[in-house]
Formats: sequence, structure tokens, C-alpha cells
Amino acid sequence: AVGRNLVDIAGLGRRSPSTGAAMVVFLLSLVGVPPLAGFVGKLLLFGAAMDAGFAWLAVVGIVNAVLSLAVYLRVIVPMYQQANGAVVGRRSAVVVWRIALVLTVALGVMAEAVAGAL
Repeated sequence: AVGRNLVDIAGLGRRSPSTGAAMVVFLLSLVGVPPLAGFVGKLLLFGAAMDAGFAWLAVVGIVNAVLSLAVYLRVIVPMYQQANGAVVGRRSAVVVWRIALVLTVALGVMAEAVAGAL
């Protein structure tokens, strides 16, 4: 909806706050921040690695997840800097990211609730 380069997304959070906030949620889910769906996936993955006797691999994965935050911050920071122009988005793209946002948060919260009940 906005482009493929970091220059294209500069100011996205200021021009379109809902799109910018959704993008931040998606990127934080990729990092593995609770209560988002990415956290549940990483928790299950690292738990399975530890159960299989590969604790060192889980540690490498956790360190990699923490380092990936720096990569995603390189996308988040320009989104809230000076705007370049108007966002030209298609209605279908907006519908898709709204559905994805709801699913990302809902799956993360539901999985944590189910895991807490066990």
C-alpha cells in the first residue's frame, strides 16, 4: 500500500495512524512480544527444542529473536518521522490488514489463556 523501501514508509504512522499501529503490532509479533501470536509460536518452538535436548539451539533462537528487534526498529522508527506524502491504499489492503491485526492479537491472547488453564 505504501511502497517497498524504508523511504516509502517514512511518516506512515503520522499520515495513517491506524495503518502505522497495525504495522508496529505485526513487527512486534514477529519479535515474539507477548500477548501476540508470534510469542506463542516462538514459545512452542523453543520449548520443543529444549524438550528434544537442544537447549543450546533454543538459546541461539532467543538471542536471534532479541537481535531481530533492532532490525524491526529500523522499520518502525522511520514510520513516525517526517511524512513524505499521502497514503494511497486500496480498500482491499485495508480490510486484509485489519483482519490480520485482529487475528494476530486474538490468537496470541487465546493461546495464552488456554496455556494458562492447563
